[in-house]
Amino acid sequence: MNARDTLRAAMARGGLSTQAVADLCGVTRRTVQNWLAGNARIPDLALQATVDAALLIPVGAQAKAVLAMVVQDQTRVVAALEAALEAERQALTHTTTQLKNLEEQP
Repeated sequence: MNARDTLRAAMARGGLSTQAVADLCGVTRRTVQNWLAGNARIPDLALQATVDAALLIPVGAQAKAVLAMVVQDQTRVVAALEAALEAERQALTHTTTQLKNLEEQP
């Protein structure tokens, strides 16, 4: 894969526009267009910066999705624990009532 193909793939993977790559690399949009057209050599640092940015974008989205799932799972666990604690509280109340009734018997 040549530099131009790598740049295109990175832009596609990261959803990066020509302007976004230009901003990232500190060049004009026209310069990036020239790189993509094969009219100018792509500097190694510019290519690496674009690839790095493209790799970070999906990870960030995936991290948000994973964190949302963790929050959802923790919410379910808390709800289950609250239900179990309520059941234990009710059982304790029932046992306490039975004990009082036994103590009141002659």
